[in-house]
Amino acid sequence: METVNQKVIYDIGMHNGDDTEYYLKKGFRVVAVEANPSLCEAAKTRFAEQIASGQLQVHNVAIAAEAGVIKFYVNDKKSVLSTLHEPADMSGWREVECKSLPLTSILESPDSIEFVKLDIEGADLLALEDLYRHRVLPSNISCEAHQVEVVCKLVSMGYQRFKLVRCSVIGKRDKPSKITTADGLVVGHKFMRHSSGPFGNDLSGRWLTADQVLYAWLGRGILYGGGWYDVHAAMPKT
Repeated sequence: METVNQKVIYDIGMHNGDDTEYYLKKGFRVVAVEANPSLCEAAKTRFAEQIASGQLQVHNVAIAAEAGVIKFYVNDKKSVLSTLHEPADMSGWREVECKSLPLTSILESPDSIEFVKLDIEGADLLALEDLYRHRVLPSNISCEAHQVEVVCKLVSMGYQRFKLVRCSVIGKRDKPSKITTADGLVVGHKFMRHSSGPFGNDLSGRWLTADQVLYAWLGRGILYGGGWYDVHAAMPKT
């Protein structure tokens, strides 16, 4: 029987569960959070075994400034576009009500956190501010970097090592990538399009300083090409 590492990965903005599958494959416990109720129901079927064993929890929750009920706008044709922000044109969208919670109310003990992935369509900065306000600073975190303020916030929180990842190329490799599991095994994994891809030591390339990642973000189109980007941040090694 496979052992499961007691450290927890938080998949905040689970979407269709492709990132969750990767984190489970690495052998960690996973807490997946998704505001779209249809995607949560699909994940409960896809990962029924892992949920039954306790390796995975799926929460139909939107990350917000405070607990309550919030409006969420679902795009069924392109679910990756679903958002807390009301679209200017509602054709092709539907409004649902969703439970809302601050990110810190979902997290377990800071010492148990292996990694936090934030992909919550514009609410990443709000989540970072909640973490900083409560002095919860995961050793490894990633966020969508649509705004330079996200990179600046990570720097101000004390993160010192960074990687900028061009997400539009994730999933284009025909061959599986090599990933390292929690117990040190190297296995293959095929990353899917629109997933957040690898994290930590599974990432390629060197880590950047705060100055370097800010320059890289500002010049990302010229240096790396178009598309959307995630920034990965890590605390100094101890």
